[in-house]
Amino acid sequence: MTKAVALVVDDDPTIGDSLQQALRGQPVTIECAHDVATAVALLDEGRFCGVVLDVVLGDGSGFDILRHMEAKQLDLPTIIVTKKLPSYVREMLDETHVKLVLPKPVEMKLLASIVCGLCGIPS
Repeated sequence: MTKAVALVVDDDPTIGDSLQQALRGQPVTIECAHDVATAVALLDEGRFCGVVLDVVLGDGSGFDILRHMEAKQLDLPTIIVTKKLPSYVREMLDETHVKLVLPKPVEMKLLASIVCGLCGIPS
């Protein structure tokens, strides 16, 4: 059986590792990018069912990735997982494909369930 693949973009590698463990046994797997450049390159391959995105990254921000997705017309459901997101930024997100904003730290079983939902798979 082919698994759906979600893209996780976070400069903290433990996020991807923990999420992959939480998804064990589910028909969804993840691929990780730890910076904007890698995320953009992977997104251009066009094989993801959804995106989990941190805002603060070493070589830019999650907003750079959202702008890239918009420019390339990538209609991927996206969730943001971040430590702090000001309310004025939340209002800007209404114009994007962001479905949900979760505060860090996030419980991995919850995030795994949400990722399955992003990919259209009941968990």
